[in-house]
Amino acid sequence: MNDKAMAWIVGNDTGSSSKLIWKVMMGHEPDRWKSYPSDAGDLGRCLRLLAMVPEWKGRMSDLAAVSPYWAALVKNWPRLEAAMAEETGPDFDRNKSAPHTYKLMKQILDPIESKDSRIIRLGSGASIRF
Repeated sequence: MNDKAMAWIVGNDTGSSSKLIWKVMMGHEPDRWKSYPSDAGDLGRCLRLLAMVPEWKGRMSDLAAVSPYWAALVKNWPRLEAAMAEETGPDFDRNKSAPHTYKLMKQILDPIESKDSRIIRLGSGASIRF
């Protein structure tokens, strides 16, 4: 069992998408929602987890198999990581905003969301998932 991963899961820098990474990398089934990072805050938690447990970075393809959202994010992970580091620093400071990273995430995720029958768009970037 990975001590760093176990310390992380009981810490205060978790979210549903980073918990999904933890579950997949620890060999557990992902939750039924298959949460993925949908904004820069979510992405930051995922990046900080992978910085804490760097050996998981080589297993990103495990996440790509979870959903089309994860597949698109994994394909673009180096770009997302670089954009986030540029805006928030190399430690992905959670107290700094990352509007350009968010815009990049939306460019990656919007085409998938537009095909997802579980999502109803409300306008101005807002949506509901059923």
